[in-house]
Amino acid sequence: MDSYYYRSSRYRMFDDYSEPFGWWGGHWSPPVPLSVIQIIESGSMNARMVALAWLMIERRNSLMFASEPPMAGKTTTMTAFIDFIPTAQRRIYMRGMYESFQFEEDGKGQPANSWLLVNEFSNHLPTYLWGPKASRTFALQLEGYCLGGTMHADTAEEAIAQLRHELGVSDEELAKIGLLFIVRMYNNRTGRPIRDEYEMPYGANAVLRRVATGHLLSLGDDGKLKLNLFAHWERTGDQHNLTLEPHLPLIAARTGLSETRVIAELDEREQFLTDLCARGVHNIPTVRAAIDKFRHEV
Repeated sequence: MDSYYYRSSRYRMFDDYSEPFGWWGGHWSPPVPLSVIQIIESGSMNARMVALAWLMIERRNSLMFASEPPMAGKTTTMTAFIDFIPTAQRRIYMRGMYESFQFEEDGKGQPANSWLLVNEFSNHLPTYLWGPKASRTFALQLEGYCLGGTMHADTAEEAIAQLRHELGVSDEELAKIGLLFIVRMYNNRTGRPIRDEYEMPYGANAVLRRVATGHLLSLGDDGKLKLNLFAHWERTGDQHNLTLEPHLPLIAARTGLSETRVIAELDEREQFLTDLCARGVHNIPTVRAAIDKFRHEV
């Protein structure tokens, strides 16, 4: 049955991987895309966190954004971070339940030059990825593919448990996710977390969206997955606290750079992002052009 549908032109129309497919899911109105600079300006992440994500993505580390409620900004942030993927690398937008994995045949010999982009790992909509196809997508990381995606979970531990127990993703496959960010929403009037879309308050600036924690994933000497917390948000002062020094050996190993070079790269990228904020350069095309220029100048 699958081979019949795959051969048909009706099924093949789902295999144009160069463009997003049902990317924003089901909303009354699609969210407004943001640039990485607008995300920094919103306070959701700071420039140092974004600089680290940029370096890790550029050095081919998978990443995941998770949040419990919808509309927290996980897909918006993931979409903005796609601009950090070098332009020469393939961007493969997965097709949810319609996925045929034809890209494996079309791009033989190119896993190490390809990114698998998943709007959401869940069974909520046909355009999302779940079940055996989601499991297979995680396994493809072991062949050299990188993965960028989102999912529903309120903590890093909950996200990992879900992927382990519901999809059977191994610790080796999970450790290929270089960065895991947990995104949360808060009622800006009461300070309480928003757990459900029906708890959304009305009014301008009523909702606060923040990356609450950032984790570097790795395998321990015992072969088990480790969640290395490097960033957390504090409501008091509305600031992100980063602790990178203990994790420099891991970041260096994952980027193929020396620890000294990692710090230099982060400093340079953080300054670049901060300068764009200061100059008011924040619309998507202009930021994308600035990132491309930076990439060619370094």
